[in-house]
Amino acid sequence: MVEIFYDELAMNHTVPYKGRLEMDSPTTPAGELMLQKLQVVKINEKDIKDLIVLIRAHDKSIVTQRVDTMLALIESKPKSFKWRMRAKVGTKTMWYNPVDDW
Repeated sequence: MVEIFYDELAMNHTVPYKGRLEMDSPTTPAGELMLQKLQVVKINEKDIKDLIVLIRAHDKSIVTQRVDTMLALIESKPKSFKWRMRAKVGTKTMWYNPVDDW
C-alpha cells in the first residue's frame, strides 16, 4: 500500500513537505518521518517498529541530543489555555483526529 499526498501531511499536526523532499536521500528528512509517526495517538506495533528502525539508521548520539533539545524546548515554552485544558481532560474526550488503520 502507498500513501499519496501533496505538499503536506495533515493529521493532528500538519507536516510540511513542500520543498523538503529533496533535502535528504533516499527518503524525506528523518524529522518529518518521526513527526509523522509520533503524532499518532493510537500507535500500533508497526509504527513503533518503524520508529526503531528510523532511529537505528541514524547516529544514536545525534538522535539522543536532538530529542533532548526538542523536549527542553517543548517544556520551556508557555502552554496555551487550550493545551492546558486538553492536558487536564486527558483521554476522556477525543481531542485528536482519528487516523484510520489500513
